[in-house]
Amino acid sequence: MKTKQAEKTDSFMSIAGQEHVKRALEVGAVNGDNILMIGPPGAGKSMLATAYSQLINGHSYAISHGDGVKDIKRDYSEMDKLIIADDLPELRRDVLHYIKELSIKFGTAVIATMQQCPCGYLTDTFKLCSCTPPQIQKYRNKVSGSILGIFDIIIEVPAVPTRSIMDNLAGNYQSEPIKDVQLRIRKALKSSNCELDQDCMNIMETAQSKLGLSAGVVWRIIKISRSIASLEGSEKIEAQHIAEAIQYRVVSL
Repeated sequence: MKTKQAEKTDSFMSIAGQEHVKRALEVGAVNGDNILMIGPPGAGKSMLATAYSQLINGHSYAISHGDGVKDIKRDYSEMDKLIIADDLPELRRDVLHYIKELSIKFGTAVIATMQQCPCGYLTDTFKLCSCTPPQIQKYRNKVSGSILGIFDIIIEVPAVPTRSIMDNLAGNYQSEPIKDVQLRIRKALKSSNCELDQDCMNIMETAQSKLGLSAGVVWRIIKISRSIASLEGSEKIEAQHIAEAIQYRVVSL
């Protein structure tokens, strides 16, 4: 387990499909938000995590099953601006709490992955899930409550359609170069929009009422919508920015 800098290859160009996830990573990169990606095996979650590291121009430190807090404290460097936590529910409980501590106390960004269930195929159309309800609940309970609460963006990463894979292999899949995305992010960092108009307030009140959003989640939605507005060069947060931000918070677990 070693600290490493994001690879220099263009991660975005090598990922077939998942445009909505790439958009979420772009939004999150404006402020170095914490992101949780949920999806089946082979959906590209690990590649997307590498892409996020490139977007925030930071060193990353990968944590995986079997790593302990002592390992992290020994190898983790102040240069590492991003924690990559693969299969979050399978990490040791003390490691989960240490990741939370790094995020809250030291502002370290976190991008993590998990599945809907231990085998990963709970919602798969073609593969049958082999997990029992208690196994699924136990898996999800590992990241409930305060651990789940550190994430600003929660996004589903579905299986990639075969057509997208074939187009990518044939060189026919058109994906935006990561350098163009990084340019938008740099421009967004210079923005200072902060106003919420009445339409935004109405949308937030409706969402909070219907979805039972906590005050913390409402604050995160407003923060994310500010990043979206900045990326679009808007002088204020508008209704469509709030609507998009809400989509990054309604994934059910």
